Amino acid sequence: MGYLKPLDASMSNLKRTRCICILQMDAKASGSIPSTELFRKTTLPLGGMLWVSISRMVLWTLKLYPSFAVRKEVSEYMKHMIKLRDVLSELLSEALGLSSDHLARIECMESEHLSCLYYPPCPEPNLTLGLLKHSDTTFFTTVVQDDKGGLQVFHQDQWVNVLPVPGALLANIGDLMQLITNDKFKSAEHRVLARCVGSRVSTACCFFPSSSHLFKPYGPIKELLSETNPPLYREVSNMEYTTAYQKNVRHRTSTLALFKL
Repeated sequence: MGYLKPLDASMSNLKRTRCICILQMDAKASGSIPSTELFRKTTLPLGGMLWVSISRMVLWTLKLYPSFAVRKEVSEYMKHMIKLRDVLSELLSEALGLSSDHLARIECMESEHLSCLYYPPCPEPNLTLGLLKHSDTTFFTTVVQDDKGGLQVFHQDQWVNVLPVPGALLANIGDLMQLITNDKFKSAEHRVLARCVGSRVSTACCFFPSSSHLFKPYGPIKELLSETNPPLYREVSNMEYTTAYQKNVRHRTSTLALFKL
C-alpha cells in the first residue's frame, strides 16, 4: 500500500460525488446502518458501514438519468481512474522486468468498480470495527479517503495508521496481483477503525478482469518462474477466487493461502 500524488481537479469532484451519493441513499430502506443495539452485540463484518457500489453497467445506466446529481462527476472521475490504471499497468510490468504492455496484454485489470464507503459514528467503537481486517480480492485498488483517518495497514506484525495526505490517492496491491507475480508484489492486510465522533468517507476503485474473462484462469506469470523460483500458487479465475473469499471472509484467514501449491 502506498501513496500516489498529485491529483488534479477530479479530487474535488469526487468529494462531492461521495457526499451526495451517501445523502441520496435511503439508509432506512437498505438496512445498512445498524442501531446502537446492533453495535453493542458483536464485532460486525461491515461494522455499520454503508456501501454504495458503482460498476461500469451502472455508469452506463446513469446516461439515461441526466437529473442524477453526480452523474457527470462520477463519469469524469472514472475516466481519470482508467487513465491512471493504464499508466500503473505499464509501471508495474516494468517493475517486474517484463515488457511495459505485459499486464495489459493478459487483461487482468480491464474492468473497474467504484465503491463509495460511509462509516457513521459508533457509540461504542471499542466493540466493533468500521471494517474488519482483510486484503483486497482485486488485482489493484486505488483509494481516496477523507481527512478523518482510521485506516490501518498490518506491517511488521503491527497495525500502522495510514494518515490522510491531501491531494493523494492510496495504491493497493490486491491478492490476485500477488498470485500472478508469485509473491514479488504483496497484497496488504488493512482495516478501518470505528470512531465515536464524526463519520468517515472513502472511495475505492477496484480493477478486475473484464466480464468476458471472469472464468479465465490466472496463475503465476511464466516469465517470472525458474527452477529456483517455482510457482507458489495454482491457477484460479477471478470468479473462483471471489467465491472462495466470500465463503472464507468470516473466518478471518487468508483466502490466498487456499490456492498455494
